[in-house]
Amino acid sequence: MTRDEIREKIVSIIDGQGLNRGDIPPISDGTELDIFKPDSLDSVELVMRVEETFSIEITDPEAEGLKTIGDIGYKVQKRRPVFTKYV
Repeated sequence: MTRDEIREKIVSIIDGQGLNRGDIPPISDGTELDIFKPDSLDSVELVMRVEETFSIEITDPEAEGLKTIGDIGYKVQKRRPVFTKYV
C-alpha cells in the first residue's frame, strides 16, 4: 500500500465521520487534525476507525500525539511494515 493510498483511507475515515465539511483546503500529510474541529469523542472514534481499518493498535499516549494526517500515516506504517515506507 502506498503512502497516497494510506492517506486516502485516512481521509475516507474522516469523511465517514462527517468531519470534512467541504470548506477544508486539499488534504495533505501536513494537514492538522484540528482543522476538522473534532471534539474528544470524534478524536477517539477516528483512532478507533484507523485501528480497525488498518488492523493496528494505537495506545492512548500515542493517540494524543497524533496532530496531522501524516502522523497517522506514519503510525500505520510503523505498525504495519508491509505498507510502503511513509516518509
